[in-house]
Amino acid sequence: MPSLAVDDLGQLHVAWYDRRDDTVCGKFVHTYWTESLDGAVTFLPARRLSGQPGSWQQIAGTSDATNIGDHLGLAATGDRAYVLWTDARGMPGDLADIYGVSIQPEPATAVAVSGFRAEPGNAGVSLLWSVADPAGLLGFRVAVATRPARGG
Repeated sequence: MPSLAVDDLGQLHVAWYDRRDDTVCGKFVHTYWTESLDGAVTFLPARRLSGQPGSWQQIAGTSDATNIGDHLGLAATGDRAYVLWTDARGMPGDLADIYGVSIQPEPATAVAVSGFRAEPGNAGVSLLWSVADPAGLLGFRVAVATRPARGG
């Protein structure tokens, strides 16, 4: 039951509860997030947001334990995403608490571009580039600015 949001740059953000880190019985969940920079064709590697796992079984039997996905919030504005999640980390019988994080773009990393060209097309201009060493690159964030043509 993921939550989805699109920021002002058109990038899709996704948050969800995931049991992959609990290899024993899947009782504990962590909260994960990822984003797509290309309209959901591909996604960056998922990032775990929660610092420690939570267990929904601790509040089983209460009305809070139903519809787990309702206890996950995701909003995006500008180039940031905000994720809020609920878990019961405390002693058995404790009610769930709310945790949250603000996700902002990573600082820019310098990359040696070994080739670059622009190709005009009917729908605009396509930019094509290659890098000298792609090791460690997760993707590119390209900002587009529009302005009136000169003299117009």
